[in-house]
Amino acid sequence: MDEGNNAVKKWLLLLARIAVVVAIYYVILRQVPLESLRALLAPSLVAAFLAAVALNVLQAVLCTFRWRLVAVNIDPVPGLAKSFAAYMEGLFFNQALPSFIGGDAVRVLRWRAFNVGTGDAVVSVLRDRLFGAIGAASFTVLACALLWGLPVERYMVISLFLLGAAVTGGCLLLVVLSQWPWLAQLFKRVARIHALAMIFVDRPLSWRRIWQAMATSFVAQVLPGLAVYLLALALQIEIGFVLAATVTGAILLVSMIPVSLAGWGVREAGFLAILVPLGAASENVLMLGISFGLAGLCGALLGGLSLAMGFSLPAVSTPADSGNTDGE
Repeated sequence: MDEGNNAVKKWLLLLARIAVVVAIYYVILRQVPLESLRALLAPSLVAAFLAAVALNVLQAVLCTFRWRLVAVNIDPVPGLAKSFAAYMEGLFFNQALPSFIGGDAVRVLRWRAFNVGTGDAVVSVLRDRLFGAIGAASFTVLACALLWGLPVERYMVISLFLLGAAVTGGCLLLVVLSQWPWLAQLFKRVARIHALAMIFVDRPLSWRRIWQAMATSFVAQVLPGLAVYLLALALQIEIGFVLAATVTGAILLVSMIPVSLAGWGVREAGFLAILVPLGAASENVLMLGISFGLAGLCGALLGGLSLAMGFSLPAVSTPADSGNTDGE
């Protein structure tokens, strides 16, 4: 009975997210006709789109490096190529499949195939998520500083600032406090959480690794900002690179809130709310949001190819691989 109820709840949640996407696009397309979007299709936009896809994939490489960086006391840590394939498979589940299986769960399962303990894999993914959120949230705070004197709704700038500051401070606090033994004891009566907390304590991050992970997050956050900047240039949206990069961080942070599917609708509405008051045409901004979302989706398709080909799985020895060595 419980399993049936859980399945119903998951389907209802999925339908609710789909409804959010449909509702947001309904409101947007009532103001921006599709005919105006077709007029924006040009070779310059295609070139910028391909560059955006490449930048999204490059960001995934840096995020994979960060994931392996925060995986401590795992011997050996799965290689960069295999981990990158697993990371892309996780992106594929998050971006392309309306599935109940999250991308983080896929990453955990892939590392388990390399004999990494479940707890160690979960802790590494959680830490990677924390540092990823710190990168986007820090850029959100910077975006608010740049937007403060511009004609953007003041309540929106303040709300974004509070969100960015809260996420940055909260994630940094979690990174530090999760390594303190006394914190794990608070969850002693909850077996699963206590066991996971003890893994955090037993696998502490050095300050050097913390700073390296943060630096990697900041560099990785610049790449989608560059993608948005190139797309904006192709769509004749006048926005500086620094503002484009920081605003992109804010949009990505808001898109992490699980109210829609892969951020669709929320992302486009966010760009419209910030860039239209700065003088950009609404149809151009909508095309920017759609192009950026599609670039991320196309990059994630590499994860689908990895799933089909089994790139993230350890090689299985065959009799021929481990065969007769008499002649050696």
